[in-house]
Amino acid sequence: MKKKNGFVFVETMIVIVTVLASLLMIYSAYVSLIRAERKRVRYDDPAFIYKTYAVGKFLLSFYDDNGNSIVGNKIKEILDTNKKYSYVNISVNDADLFSSGYGNGNEKRKSFFSQMYNELHIQNIFLTSKDGIKDIKNNEKSEIIPNNFRKYISTIDTANDIYDYYIVVEYAEKRNGKECSPNQLAAGTFGETKSESSCTFFYSNLNIDGGVLGE
Repeated sequence: MKKKNGFVFVETMIVIVTVLASLLMIYSAYVSLIRAERKRVRYDDPAFIYKTYAVGKFLLSFYDDNGNSIVGNKIKEILDTNKKYSYVNISVNDADLFSSGYGNGNEKRKSFFSQMYNELHIQNIFLTSKDGIKDIKNNEKSEIIPNNFRKYISTIDTANDIYDYYIVVEYAEKRNGKECSPNQLAAGTFGETKSESSCTFFYSNLNIDGGVLGE
């Protein structure tokens, strides 16, 4: 009788361990799925890809007084061996974007750019290259890189991209698509949160032709 009870006990333990292991596997798969879905929504979501395409095409329409692309000039800053940065920013207040060559049209362009910046909830616009992305991934340069931006850059597979340069747009908005409050932006409370009212970073990029550099 004792042997039978002992056998039943061992058999029960085996079943419990098997069930627990199965539950852990299911839970692990569920967590991975949720994380992947959150990343999918935050990184290169179709809605943000469309926005970034529009932003990129608008930026590529800017030229300086010598007929050179402003974006190309900015990317050249990355390629300059005397520079220690792997990326550069384009600000809504960037005076270089609005050269005197456009005359009175500059104010209209500046106003439109500012409106687009606000309505699309743009937080930052970055310019980088394949080499710049490699530097960021490997932390090869002594520069301060925003953590959320670095995380996004780590997901870009440059091997399959045709061109060498990138416009990366960082958006800051609530998960429900509404604008973040000034207090949320000031506090910098961003991240992978479940709350619809939380402010979150979203990213997308546009791979651009070296022709912007006159290559």
